[in-house]
Amino acid sequence: GTISRQLSEQKGRFLVSSESGGGKGAGASTFVGASEPDPSTVAAGAKAAAAPGRDSNPPALQVHNMFQALEAADKHAKVLKEMQVAAQEHANVLKKMHEHMSEQQEKITLLVVNNRWLKQRVNSLEANSIQG
Repeated sequence: GTISRQLSEQKGRFLVSSESGGGKGAGASTFVGASEPDPSTVAAGAKAAAAPGRDSNPPALQVHNMFQALEAADKHAKVLKEMQVAAQEHANVLKKMHEHMSEQQEKITLLVVNNRWLKQRVNSLEANSIQG
């Protein structure tokens, strides 16, 4: 059949496919070098692979998917850490701005008080000069 012909063309190499997803062209294929396998073994393997209801996530693929998920989580954690650092720096800048504004507010309050005192002093001096 087609399997033995495919084997002879590949000189003892056979195709291992991992299918992730159902679309056409989904999944990856790898040629695995091997001493010429027994045609009955290949036929049994092909039959098992074609069997309906087989595990669509073989253990190796499950481990690979878990590894990819861990890598993605690690990248996500790094991004979150960078965001946390940036937020802390932003908070520090805002705190400094707040302190600066508080100092400015104190200076303004002092100027208002001094201005009020000066107005009173000018008024009392003018009143004295009018009387005198």
